[in-house]
Amino acid sequence: MSKTPKYLKERFSLSQSEVKSYLEDTIKPKLKAKYGNVFENSLNINDEGILIEILELIDSIPFSQINSDIKGDAFEYFLKNVTNGNKSLGEYYTPRHIVKMIVQFLNPTYGDKIYDPCCGTGGFLLECYKYLEKNSNMEDPIVRETIQQKTIYGTELTSTARIAKMNMILFGDGHSNIEQKNCLSTVIKEKFDIVVSNIPYSQKVDEGDLYKYPSSNGDSVFVQHLWQATKRGGKMVVIVPDTFLYDNNDVKQIREDIIKDCSELVVISLPRGVFNPYTPTKTSILYAKKRTKSEIAKNKRFEKAYLYVIDNDGFELGAKRRPLSGLSDCTKFLMNYNINPDYRYAEAPQAVNILYSTIEEHAFNLFPYVYMEHLIVKENDERIKDLKPISNYTEEVYRNFSTSDFDDLDTECVILSVTKNGIYINETYTAAEIGELSQNYKRVLPGDFTYNPHRINIGSIGVVPNLHNNMYVPIIYPVFRVIDNNELPEYYLLKLLKDNKYRPIINHYCLGGARANLKYEWLTKIKILLPTNEEKEKINALSNKLKQKYNEYLELYKSLME
Repeated sequence: MSKTPKYLKERFSLSQSEVKSYLEDTIKPKLKAKYGNVFENSLNINDEGILIEILELIDSIPFSQINSDIKGDAFEYFLKNVTNGNKSLGEYYTPRHIVKMIVQFLNPTYGDKIYDPCCGTGGFLLECYKYLEKNSNMEDPIVRETIQQKTIYGTELTSTARIAKMNMILFGDGHSNIEQKNCLSTVIKEKFDIVVSNIPYSQKVDEGDLYKYPSSNGDSVFVQHLWQATKRGGKMVVIVPDTFLYDNNDVKQIREDIIKDCSELVVISLPRGVFNPYTPTKTSILYAKKRTKSEIAKNKRFEKAYLYVIDNDGFELGAKRRPLSGLSDCTKFLMNYNINPDYRYAEAPQAVNILYSTIEEHAFNLFPYVYMEHLIVKENDERIKDLKPISNYTEEVYRNFSTSDFDDLDTECVILSVTKNGIYINETYTAAEIGELSQNYKRVLPGDFTYNPHRINIGSIGVVPNLHNNMYVPIIYPVFRVIDNNELPEYYLLKLLKDNKYRPIINHYCLGGARANLKYEWLTKIKILLPTNEEKEKINALSNKLKQKYNEYLELYKSLME
């Protein structure tokens, strides 16, 4: 049997046994000569009948007539499903709409040298190339050659670098300076106009000694590499885990250096779930423009940093990430941002302009909600001076379970369930049985506040009612009390912490990596207004009625159990 594959465009027939050798010996050397080692691997398809069928199916697709965005969608689908992130290397696919937003914000221009040291499949580099191609005179051979061969630079530790090269080849070019290598092993000094990357998160690295702040913390070392590679007057954009914005560990030194040495600073907080289904890690985009030598000589820095919170990125935040209708916050950011801070949209809880001196006073913390606690009171409202943090009125309490607290280990105890609908008895044990459980517990008393730190963002917090003489919650649940119930009624505070007005603050204060986690110290940073005397009287009257009803319930419960 012989067959003439259409794609060969030859005037003679090739037997099936010749097709693979023709590709290997004739076609591939030409591709390798032009594009390098991206084509050096042998074909893994041994059945040449199948190989012919695949090639003819591909040949039947009119690629030249298909819109590049449609081709991009198809290739993106392939990348997401075939190379869906090396979790052991902290490597995740960056959604294309986030990449596009960042590139439009960066606004690369002809002559820029662009570098991504953790380029993965080449998403940022390809989008930069397409942006330049669209906004440059590609008919000029010098312009075309410069953009294709002297503009795009990238490295990738894994063999994914070959996919990045292929990505560039399929959708334009610019593959020449993409390499498979460990970027951290080479310190680059102020070489690139634009440095953009989504770094691997929470990695331990061995190259920290090569950098200004030696560390095994990958978040610190990767950002140091990016910042050092950025030219004076150049721009750096990096997607970082939120911990980079506020932690005082190894990342604080490089974060402080960036803040002190930039003429523009923007932080864009991304919603938890933007990287679903690969990781729920909470991330932010950090943009900094490095000061020029002239600005350094004049001791000139940015006057105000722009902190912007994206809650709606245009897609559902669940595993399926279905698109949402309407204007996304990504689009709003591009519409709202303005080089002149005086003209930027800056209204909490979505955005705020913060003075350099204010950031300095807060130990160079870039977590947006540190500067947005006036959420429920407009900045020009006189009551803003009356806002006080919850920590002024509460105290955390610790009563860890111990069998030594019981004379009789057969004493009945209950484990409480804390949900958005209230606090209930979940399970009943003896003291001895609780002591044998794998999980540790802490005791709560009537009037205590307690909450599930991983679900408070959906309202799982409550005031403990008088349900039993011996009540316990898991040890990870924070427990605190109002110091003076007459000054701040407990149910007034509970109402605030469940109110939709406070939900954005609570949701964004839920720190942590892959899982939301609201610690007591962060909860109590939230600022509130105390109720009026009239409100206090109404609240206390209703609170007393509620306690009376709980006592009646408890008596009925005891009677029923007896």
